[in-house]
Amino acid sequence: MSNPFVFGVPVEGANFTDREKEKKEILDSLMAGQNLILFAPRRYGKSSLLREIMRGLDKEKFLTLWIDVSEVSTIRGFLERIINQINEFSKVTKLTGFIKTALPKFLSMFRVGLG
Repeated sequence: MSNPFVFGVPVEGANFTDREKEKKEILDSLMAGQNLILFAPRRYGKSSLLREIMRGLDKEKFLTLWIDVSEVSTIRGFLERIINQINEFSKVTKLTGFIKTALPKFLSMFRVGLG
């Protein structure tokens, strides 16, 4: 059996294990409207934990964004990164909404028949 873990890549799905307590604490804090800071040394699984929580929230119809600010060194850069990610999310959301509305109308113009 090969090792499913790749150094430097967040763990996902079935490979993500044994963090139920941490997931619950973070979700409880978020649902209570509390701010929180997740602090640990590099390579302790912070990104994996947060991505796993985001996947669960997405399934519950929460809107989540992943914004990587690891290489940002200024407030301006931080704000630009956030704004860019929100813009990208907005474009996808608008496109999805358009497709959901326009596609049925477009398809209703065609008829398929036999014979």
